[in-house]
Amino acid sequence: MSYKTIEFSKEGRLAIIKLNRPDRLNAINEDMLVDLKEAIQLVSNDATIGGLLLTGNGRGFCAGADIGKINREKDATSLAAQGETSYQGMIHYFNPIIQMLHDMEKPIIAAVNGVAAGYGTSLALVCDMVYAADSANFIQVFVPKLGIVPDGGATWLLPRLVGMAKAKGMILTGKKIKAQQAADWGMIWECVPAAALYDTAYKTAYGLANGPTLGIGSAKLALNQSDDNSLEKQLRLEAYLQKTCCGSADFAEGGLAFAEKREPNFSGK
Repeated sequence: MSYKTIEFSKEGRLAIIKLNRPDRLNAINEDMLVDLKEAIQLVSNDATIGGLLLTGNGRGFCAGADIGKINREKDATSLAAQGETSYQGMIHYFNPIIQMLHDMEKPIIAAVNGVAAGYGTSLALVCDMVYAADSANFIQVFVPKLGIVPDGGATWLLPRLVGMAKAKGMILTGKKIKAQQAADWGMIWECVPAAALYDTAYKTAYGLANGPTLGIGSAKLALNQSDDNSLEKQLRLEAYLQKTCCGSADFAEGGLAFAEKREPNFSGK
């Protein structure tokens, strides 16, 4: 497929999406929303793809929504129309992109190469593992700079990752959080030297994309539902998922490889 604002490629079972508006720090416009939604659907539906690496070209990962064309009129009619336009964009594009990434059974690795602001923060944090360059940072500008509520699931993601106190502080003040601090907080998996970022993230993503797809998807499902489940419900869910996984070819291969003291050669089935 041809895309206007992203680069999409496949290397073996790994899909790679690179946000590609470097002159705007990969800020998201209408074309990028369409491109991202289509590409993520493709990754999710293509059985030959086992994982996804998400990053950005240039100096930024994603500077959030591109508001360069925002309506400057302040009369009630214009403001109401602007609010409705924003709502429709969230319902049809911004929100589905985050939901698809969250629900995808395949592993998703983010390589945050620069600023991740606003929706860009959510786009990174909804991924399963986040590597960030030591020069990168995360910032929520919605409240202090724009007077609007954080979106892209930020009010759901941040409290779960860093706790309510830090989430509120980050959102209300708009304080820039450097990559190392984000790692210390548990917001991301690892902060790495900028020069090593892509290779480090790629190695992990490639390995997971060629790993036990059913087991990875089942583990993600269990983790995603754990916040809403009692221990009793979670134990039942684990038992159900384990029944399926233990009946898979990958488990048979994993058990044999373990007995033979070698690395398993998973088929993703």
